[in-house]
Amino acid sequence: MQRGYGTGSLEAVRQTDGTTLYLARWRDASGSRRQRFVGSERRTAERSLATIIADRDAELMGLKPQASVDVRFDDLSAKYLADLATRTKPSQVRSVTRYLRDLSAYFRNPRLLDVRKERVLDYRRYLAAEGNSNATINLKVGALRALCRFGVRMDLLPRNPVEGLPPLPGGKAHERRPRRALTESELARVLDAAEAIDEERRARCAAEATIEKGTKGPGYAARRRTLHVPQTPLIRALAYTGARYGEMVQTTWSDWDRRTRKLTFRAETTKSKKARRVPLLDAVEADLSMLCALHAEGYGRAPLPSERIFLSPGGYGLESARENVLRFFYEALARAGVVRNDPVQGAATIHSLRHTFASMLARANAGLTQAQALLGHSTPELTAARYTHHDEADLRAAVQKIGVPASKRAVGDG
Repeated sequence: MQRGYGTGSLEAVRQTDGTTLYLARWRDASGSRRQRFVGSERRTAERSLATIIADRDAELMGLKPQASVDVRFDDLSAKYLADLATRTKPSQVRSVTRYLRDLSAYFRNPRLLDVRKERVLDYRRYLAAEGNSNATINLKVGALRALCRFGVRMDLLPRNPVEGLPPLPGGKAHERRPRRALTESELARVLDAAEAIDEERRARCAAEATIEKGTKGPGYAARRRTLHVPQTPLIRALAYTGARYGEMVQTTWSDWDRRTRKLTFRAETTKSKKARRVPLLDAVEADLSMLCALHAEGYGRAPLPSERIFLSPGGYGLESARENVLRFFYEALARAGVVRNDPVQGAATIHSLRHTFASMLARANAGLTQAQALLGHSTPELTAARYTHHDEADLRAAVQKIGVPASKRAVGDG
């Protein structure tokens, strides 16, 4: 090794905003003078400079440096997301992209080794103050942990700066907005309201009111108009199959077996990565037949086996149009007089339809393992713990089944 390269030096540089950054100066393996800001904390800066010197010395000895200490958040994020896209679903990539973008904005695209656990704790407190649940906070911070682990695996980071930071406690006790199941009467009212909304939208697309008035003449009435794809079939299918939203909107016509009257949720679309087949009620089968005929009218041909069953009102896929479906569902809730956010019972969301299905199975005395198979859970305990809701009528009926023995006094033996 050549002599005179030294161990470098640090200088505290005061910034215009009052903060202090540490400037590292050293000679690289070619003997050139280098300098770089390496952090706002003295200990962090010392570690960064020590790693720089160790890598330089390794290079002088003909060894490959262990990892870069100058990896920026956004640069590593781009590599990580590109790799993630090859291993998981597009919806997962979109979620992680959103989490990482928020993290980068909060930390201001830092060097990864400058992200300290104390700052991550500050970020968690910030998210909690914004109203995020513990589960949501764990997801967002988990994206940072996964990013750093990827950097270590790829030899881009010497260590994971947030390794060992425990997640926030989870479970129902820590939910900000626990979901609730709809009662069967609420579900019936919501479906009636949804059908009314669909009928209004269909009539508007067909310009029925304007045509009936006759103010625009026969040429206007004869125009070809865009078909309206109803959204009630999606709501009904979610409620009577217990499927997750992402599973249902990715079903294709090849997944519907008319002979066995079952709908298959393919392994690549399910959370458990296991396929499952769910029997369909008559009302859901009727919806699918209606949608098939409507799609054929819109396409001018029979729908292909690979094409989606459920589409937006304009005929587009629903994987990235969740907000449109939510607006439709929340409008149906409002018209049906169903409270969307009840402080006692919980929140009624699109996922509540899955809870509703599980609760209806329980009322029908379906076995726990049957419910587990239909819902696609890994264990029956998960089904029992998370998806069986009982309203006041259920509980009262259960109590009234208890037999009370008559006392001696009551039968005249006093």
